[in-house]
Amino acid sequence: MMRYFIAALSIYLAQDCYAQKKFTTEIRFPANIDTRKVIMQYDNGKTVYPVATTFNENKATISGTFYSKYVMLAVLYRKPSGAFYSNEYFLNEGSSSLVFAESKNGDTPADPLDSCKLLNAIEIRKLPAAVKMRLFTAKETSQLDEIMDYYDNKTNETNKDSVMQVMHERSGVLVKKQLEFVKKYNDQYYSFWVFKRNISGTNFIKPDVLSKVFASFPAAVRNSFEGKETVRVMNGIVHANKGLKAPAFSANDITGVTINTGNYRGKYILLQFWASWCRPCLQEMPSIRKIRDNYSADRLEVISISIDSDSSAFAKAMGVHKINWTTIFDRQREIYTNYGGKPIPLIYLINKEGVIVYSSEEDRPGVLVDLLSRSVK
Repeated sequence: MMRYFIAALSIYLAQDCYAQKKFTTEIRFPANIDTRKVIMQYDNGKTVYPVATTFNENKATISGTFYSKYVMLAVLYRKPSGAFYSNEYFLNEGSSSLVFAESKNGDTPADPLDSCKLLNAIEIRKLPAAVKMRLFTAKETSQLDEIMDYYDNKTNETNKDSVMQVMHERSGVLVKKQLEFVKKYNDQYYSFWVFKRNISGTNFIKPDVLSKVFASFPAAVRNSFEGKETVRVMNGIVHANKGLKAPAFSANDITGVTINTGNYRGKYILLQFWASWCRPCLQEMPSIRKIRDNYSADRLEVISISIDSDSSAFAKAMGVHKINWTTIFDRQREIYTNYGGKPIPLIYLINKEGVIVYSSEEDRPGVLVDLLSRSVK
């Protein structure tokens, strides 16, 4: 079955060249909005880019290239509490615009992203398919939101692991519910987008099931650039699991030194995927540092791989969290995709033979500590 799955995936990898498309979009906010609180990023089908732009009279223009059917633009606005209002949009090729209107609930300012006049763009949450999916997954989404809120506000060193375990379990329940929706409405581009974004990069669904669902999408989607990238993610899911050979890679670290995993045979490798915007990733940095300090570099190589697209945010996080071990800036997410593009934080322990013996997706955190103490001496 596994050989069939890999062979089937390889069919879709035949095309290796896709035309870039260009977009330009103007963003306008009303005068009562403090644009210093606005955060924007866009997904061009290959990676996510933060928008480092300056508003002039509450207007800004974003331009770039993309490979997917649409550019996905995420807009966030910081609340006084530190949380965010957020909304997402599909932008078409060429020129587009988003003009936000002043939004109030009586005399109280309301969600500033709630009302927007669009040109050559689509508000994703208002797509009929998106509305259907919210209703279809309402219970599972609410249960996950509840435990995530608990994690953000009430966790401590005593209960953190158990809370993360519940969060992981509820994430799996939600993903499986989303997959039910995708299978039911597989002729919708929105369903493929949900599959690509939320489902294809997780271990919650068996590879042969992912393959069958992917094969059910229209041929135009399967053979697109997005289809190719989704296949790469699914192929990574197949290989990046405990008990299998770890996907090999060669890349320069931030000092310019070439890191080739093939050169580390004979010692263990601790591989960590992280990003500056991932709070749980940053919370685990002291533990990674402790491991680096406790074990000889002759026996254990620690490699952190950032999937940030914002080099400034990446560099700042490196300094703040004193990350002084081997680090790779995987801006294009090549290594990350080959490991299945799974949710971060993500940690693997690879043994002397290049086999994955620990995966944070499959094991509890305490297993890593025990394994290191027994295996790396």
